[in-house]
Amino acid sequence: MSFGSRRPKTLRKRRKLVAREIRARSKQDLGQKDISGDGDDDEEMEVADKAEDEKKPDVPNPFAKQEEPSWGDTEDEDEDDEMKDYEISESSSDSESIRSSDSDFYPGGIADVRRRSPSPDPRTLRDPDCWSQWSELTIWDEFDPYKAKYNDDDSSSMDSYEEGRAYDPEKLEADEVRWLNRSRALSFNPDASGITKAFISGRGRYDDYGSFRVRKPGQDRNDNHEDDLTCFHAYNPDQIPCYPFHEECYKILSKVLGYDRYQAVDKDVLYGVMTAHADDRGLRLPYGNISGPEQFWECIPGEEYSVCNPGLRLGFEDVLHGVLPASLFHGDSGSLALSRKVRHDSLHVVPYDVLLNVFEHMNNNDMLALMNASTHVLETTRNTTFWKHMLRLRIIPWFWELGKLLDNATLPEVFDYKGLFVWINNVTTPEYGMEGSFMGIANRRRIWEACKPLVPMYKHKIAPISHTELEDEEARALLDRAESLHMPIVSYPLPKGATTVSAQFICSWHEIGYRACVFDTYWNDDGALVGIAVTFGATERVLGSTQGKPGLQLHIDAHEWIQEIRVSLKECNMFEESIDRSHYRTAMDNRRSAAGQGYIEGMELVLTSGRSKVVQTHGINTRPFVVLSGMYLIGLTGQIDTNGVISRLGLLQSYHPEHNPRAPKPSYTHAQTTLWSPSALHLRSSATSQSRTPIWHNNFYNLHTFTSGNIGYDGGDLPAAMLPHHVLLWSQTAEKLKNLCRISTFNVVTGECSSGTDHWPCPDLLGFTYFRKGTSVAEERANEQVGTFGPVPCQASEWREEGWYSAKKWVDEDGKPVKPLNPSDMNLADRFQPFDEKHMLHFEIDGSGGEEVTEVHVSQDFKAIKLKTNRGKECYWGEERRNQWYIRVASEGEYIAGLS
Repeated sequence: MSFGSRRPKTLRKRRKLVAREIRARSKQDLGQKDISGDGDDDEEMEVADKAEDEKKPDVPNPFAKQEEPSWGDTEDEDEDDEMKDYEISESSSDSESIRSSDSDFYPGGIADVRRRSPSPDPRTLRDPDCWSQWSELTIWDEFDPYKAKYNDDDSSSMDSYEEGRAYDPEKLEADEVRWLNRSRALSFNPDASGITKAFISGRGRYDDYGSFRVRKPGQDRNDNHEDDLTCFHAYNPDQIPCYPFHEECYKILSKVLGYDRYQAVDKDVLYGVMTAHADDRGLRLPYGNISGPEQFWECIPGEEYSVCNPGLRLGFEDVLHGVLPASLFHGDSGSLALSRKVRHDSLHVVPYDVLLNVFEHMNNNDMLALMNASTHVLETTRNTTFWKHMLRLRIIPWFWELGKLLDNATLPEVFDYKGLFVWINNVTTPEYGMEGSFMGIANRRRIWEACKPLVPMYKHKIAPISHTELEDEEARALLDRAESLHMPIVSYPLPKGATTVSAQFICSWHEIGYRACVFDTYWNDDGALVGIAVTFGATERVLGSTQGKPGLQLHIDAHEWIQEIRVSLKECNMFEESIDRSHYRTAMDNRRSAAGQGYIEGMELVLTSGRSKVVQTHGINTRPFVVLSGMYLIGLTGQIDTNGVISRLGLLQSYHPEHNPRAPKPSYTHAQTTLWSPSALHLRSSATSQSRTPIWHNNFYNLHTFTSGNIGYDGGDLPAAMLPHHVLLWSQTAEKLKNLCRISTFNVVTGECSSGTDHWPCPDLLGFTYFRKGTSVAEERANEQVGTFGPVPCQASEWREEGWYSAKKWVDEDGKPVKPLNPSDMNLADRFQPFDEKHMLHFEIDGSGGEEVTEVHVSQDFKAIKLKTNRGKECYWGEERRNQWYIRVASEGEYIAGLS
């Protein structure tokens, strides 16, 4: 935020520039005499500069701690000129009767309306409802619009460029821009414990493209307490974008959506709506004809209204009453009797009710223009009732002070409501160069119009849910106690505009254990899950939709209930060739959409009795949804994509009312929140037992993670939640450690790394396997392995030069799309063999002699790995020159059995 100098000469120059721009925008001749000024102007202003330099008054900083200034002690020297800013253009054939340049005011009005600063009374109303906190951010260093502008000596004067990117300090007061320092962000936390997941952050600031820095902690129960949020679009698929806003803008949005209080807005629905309207750098909304929103906010002279506080202004209805043109109180001029002069009016057959429908699709100016174009429309809409309706419909929703004035004021019967509509429409139109008391109202109107495109989708998503059972007190109590501790992504590509929903399957504790039910699933034509339903008697309770192909129906007996839901996800093919890439221009474009679709395509239930039932048999990789110990499944929560596919899924679970609240609260393990490949589903449950259990229920092997967060994948990769984890066990028991003689990796150089003048190869680790004593190479290849051992496209030089990861344009010299290089075009199977020794790296281990792996080191960027043995031997695989590592050392009594 930058305000220009108050030096008279600078003020005059700035206003001349604004006047020139106003005329240019109005397509007027730039050669008019008052644009450049007389030659004596500069000399005259220099004298004024010297006089002011000699005077040098001490002007207090409005952001310093001081008592509130007396807004009524100053006088305006331009009283004769005070209303010239409100002159309007003719929008109606009889609009001359309300030109605001008329000097005769209504006697009961307030005549002392200042031109360059607001009246003392219209102060921003502080909402009686609180956000999570109201404390102001520190603004002295980072948000001081008047900083260094009170020292008018030459050493502190602004240069011409700065003056050209600074607001006029005579048009705005400090209190009118404080609202800009009150910013928050709407974000989404899938791991929040409640049914709702969206939250409003604490106060912070938008920082360059793509970042919102939270400076004050919020108190929203869903807050993830991160202090650096990604705005609008996340290039890292594991980051969730947020949408920053000013508090006043959010209040205006809540009223646009039809709420009296901003707390009533459904944040989950709003988050989905904003996601559907999001681009890389903002929302696709009509913010008005302003130039300020760039990488950094540009302070454009003439656009001061765009930063003027749009909030409710106490007492402004009194100011408004005082500036109403006197002609409004004498009624309109009556019919102009133009019909006899009109030869043909093509709209004369249009009835009144049809006109009302037509007006619904027109803005104010277009509606008034239509009245000017047709005498039939003009005469049909001349009655007072129509214009009262138009005021209530089109003006008062955002001009709240006018509504209060009309409700409380005693106006004459002849009051010209059409004239009022036309006058208000003009003086509140956000226009370049505007100034005066209506700037804040004009900014509110601009923000209101920007919010309106969000309304239809919000209203559609917020449609009332007809769950009459929730009127039952026990059902409501159950839902209030329910928690959702994990709601991962279960579909790809990531949805735009998904809706957060929930379904309560259990409405009374009696239903658990005493009532039988039927469990159903529904799948679309592609085989993706679109709905889950539980039916007790004749009551079906649904998450998602039942409009799809039903899966296998499962009858759950009265003494059983669901303990675990295992979903199978379609594996996303990173080399999906069926995707149309003709519109791509760079390899990065391609990487962002390179993978094929992924979604839930199979499901298995595990009941409290231990019995399991498959309800859909497709899918390879498995994600468990486990009901925690001591808790009961109450329902499901999730997100539904615009195509109906379930894109996120989570359990709603609750303790029984008789549960001891002091008992330790269970939590999910890493294994219970991970997507697993088939290699993790059947692991030995003990050293002596032959029974097998999935890794998330296995107590024999301990899974140690290197980081609690998600791996920082490149922006072109899949979300971590859609990447399956594999298990490589080179020794299932301690006894079999002696058989291990080699651990190997498939290492392919895919590029080159550099630092200054140094260059070195950049390899990727694509697979791991192991070799036991006494086995052949063929048997080694049959052992368990993680990843791939080829052939892969990056083994071919043309892939590195022209493939998906190159930086070349995807168009030829004529700008026509070029067919991308696909793996199927490269004959990889004929050119390369699996386990190509050229790309294999081996780490020899003397297992029979007692050597074993005791340490695993992983670089913090996950680009290299080191293995160490109890004999001090070490291998290094991956990118060189990694300096920061996660380290895991086998504890006493444990041994490292493998990798995941």
